[in-house]
Amino acid sequence: MNGFFDYLQRQKLYSSEAPVFSSVGMIVVIPCFDEPDMLSTLQSLCSCALPDCNVEIIVVINAPEYATAAQLRENEHTRESIRGFMPGLPSTIHISVISVSGIRKKDAGAGFARKIGMDEAVRQFMLTSNKKGVIVSLDADCLVAPDYLREIRQSFESDSRLNTAIIPFEHILPDKKTNPRIYRAGVLYELYLRYYSEALRYIGFPYPYHTIGSCFAVRADAYVKVGGMNKKQAGEDFYFLHKLFLSEHIKELKNTAVYPSSRISNRVVFGTGPAIRKMTESEEVVWETYSFDAFCALKELFDGISEVFKSKSETIRSWMVKIPESVKDFLQSENYLPALDEINANCASLPTFKKRFFTWFNAFMILKFMHYVHPKYYHLTPVEVSSACLLTRLSIKLNDPVSPEKLLDAFKKL
Repeated sequence: MNGFFDYLQRQKLYSSEAPVFSSVGMIVVIPCFDEPDMLSTLQSLCSCALPDCNVEIIVVINAPEYATAAQLRENEHTRESIRGFMPGLPSTIHISVISVSGIRKKDAGAGFARKIGMDEAVRQFMLTSNKKGVIVSLDADCLVAPDYLREIRQSFESDSRLNTAIIPFEHILPDKKTNPRIYRAGVLYELYLRYYSEALRYIGFPYPYHTIGSCFAVRADAYVKVGGMNKKQAGEDFYFLHKLFLSEHIKELKNTAVYPSSRISNRVVFGTGPAIRKMTESEEVVWETYSFDAFCALKELFDGISEVFKSKSETIRSWMVKIPESVKDFLQSENYLPALDEINANCASLPTFKKRFFTWFNAFMILKFMHYVHPKYYHLTPVEVSSACLLTRLSIKLNDPVSPEKLLDAFKKL
C-alpha cells in the first residue's frame, strides 16, 4: 500500500484521524454545500439492498469563504440532521461527516469537496490494506435505485480488471402541468447529455461515456494511479474520468440508476442546475447544441485515421485533402503534423497508434473542435433537431409528432 501512502503525502487536502469502519468494501463520497434535503439522499442509500460488504458514506459538508450566514446555517442543520439519522442505520452502513469551511474562492466548488472525500476514502482503504476497495461518487441532490449498492459491488467483484463503472442516470422531473418550464428544461438538458454521448459513440470515439460527477465508481488503486480527483470548481468529473478511461477497463452498468435533481442552481458554473436556470430565465425554453453535421465531419476523420499509420508527412498532407474542410482547418490550427509524426514514431502496431491518437485527440480536443467550428462552419441547432438527425442515422424510427419526450425515450432504449 506504499502507493496509497505516497499519494496521500502529496495530494490530500484534509487531515483526518477518524476511526475506520471495519471490513469496509465500498465508500460513497457526497459533497454537500447548502443542501436543503440531504437526508433524502441518505435515506435512499440506506434503503438499498445491502451488498456483501460494509459500506461507508462520507459526507463532505463544505463552505467557501464567501458563504452567507443562511448557507452556513443550512450546513449546520444538515450536520444535526445526519446526527439524528445515524442511530437507525443498518449495521453494515456507517456515515461519517467531514466539515470544511472558509475554502478560498479559487478552490471552492464540488471538485475540492469531492477530492477531500475521495482522498479520505483512500486513507481508509490504506489502513485496511484494501487497494481494491471501491470509491463511489454521488451528489447531495440525488436518489438512487434500490439495487444501487449491490449492483456496483457485484460489477467490481465479478471483474477483477474493472477500474471504473459508469452508472446510468435519469433526472427527477417536476410535474409537467404544475411546473411546465422546469419540466421542459429538464427534458431538454437530459436529451442534450444523451445526444452528445451517443454522437461520440456513433463517430467512433472510444470513450463515449457520460462524465457526470454523481454517476461513477472507481477502484481505489485506479484512483491513486491517475493522481486522484482534481480541485476544479466545475467539470472536475470530466477531466478525472477521461484520465481513467485511458485504462480501458470501464463498464457501463445497466441494471441500476442514479436520479439527479433537475432543480435550478447558482452554485456551479455548468451542469444541470445552471442549464435549467439559463433555459427558464429565457422567454422560450430552448437548448441549442452542436450540429450533427459537425459530428459527421469528425467521423470522416476517425474512420480514415488508419490511413496515416506509419505515413510520412507528405502522405499525411495528401490524405488531408480528403477530409472535410472544417476538420482540416481545425487540425492545422492545432499544428497536427508534429503530433501525428510523434505518434507514428512511437507506435509499432495499428491498435497502439489508434490509442495514442485518441489520447491526443481526446474528449477535450473534441470540445475544442466543436467550439472552433461553431459558427464558423456549422450553426448551433435546437437539441431536438440534432437528436432527431442522429437517431434517424441510427435507423431509429420516429413517429410524428416528434416531441422531446419521445426523443429522450428513444435514447434511453439505446
